Amino acid sequence: MTATAARPNDLESAIAGVRAVAEGRSKGAAISRADRWSAALLGGGYLAVCALGWVVTPRPSGVALVMFVVACTAHALASKVVFESAAGSAVATQPIVVAALLMLPPTLVPSVVLVGLTLTYMWGARPTERTGNRAHDLLVTSTAGWHCVGPVTVLMAVDLADASLAHWRVYLLALGAQFALDALVATVRCYAVGIPLGELPRPMVWRWAVDALLAPIGLTAVLASDAWWVALAGASTPIALLALLARDRTEHLQKAVVIS
Repeated sequence: MTATAARPNDLESAIAGVRAVAEGRSKGAAISRADRWSAALLGGGYLAVCALGWVVTPRPSGVALVMFVVACTAHALASKVVFESAAGSAVATQPIVVAALLMLPPTLVPSVVLVGLTLTYMWGARPTERTGNRAHDLLVTSTAGWHCVGPVTVLMAVDLADASLAHWRVYLLALGAQFALDALVATVRCYAVGIPLGELPRPMVWRWAVDALLAPIGLTAVLASDAWWVALAGASTPIALLALLARDRTEHLQKAVVIS
């Protein structure tokens, strides 16, 4: 029998088959008690934080509500664009979160992240992110929003009048609070689902490095423009860039498999 290179259609069919198997396994997998309880506590706690934010925030203006909706949409679009690497996956949500923190009341930012994550899930999460239990999946999705609570807490405590580079120490403290809370939540989730904690540092460091590099984009977009929609547009530019890089990487890998 003569070996022949796989055609692109064959490769696509193989990938689709692998995804179908992964989806079937994930839906059929039992949810452990620790997984269920951690999702309920972390996800439910984050939902409570979002609700509390609306309670303590003075009634927002019409412009603020439009900004909120646009920020939610931008966050959802950024969450859908995932760049996979050996160290972990990266999304370009950080500039959107930073811009929202500086333009909206900080207490509304957790809701921006929550709506963005929920829309991303509804638009089609990856098979491995679904278990067949919609309530559990949505709670797990909500746990990813805790990273923004650290910066929100710092900015509320300092109560800055406006965005300025003069406050760079506060911004660094807010970023550090984000990383600390992100690590805490990731540790709890790893323990709950049975992932060895030794596997956590590498993807966490990768994620922190990406966020640290993307955060100045959101800050610069806000400082460079007086119009909120221009600032959000500038903060959204990494979404398109990451989408192009992710697509190019996928096509390169597909060609490599076909050639091999």
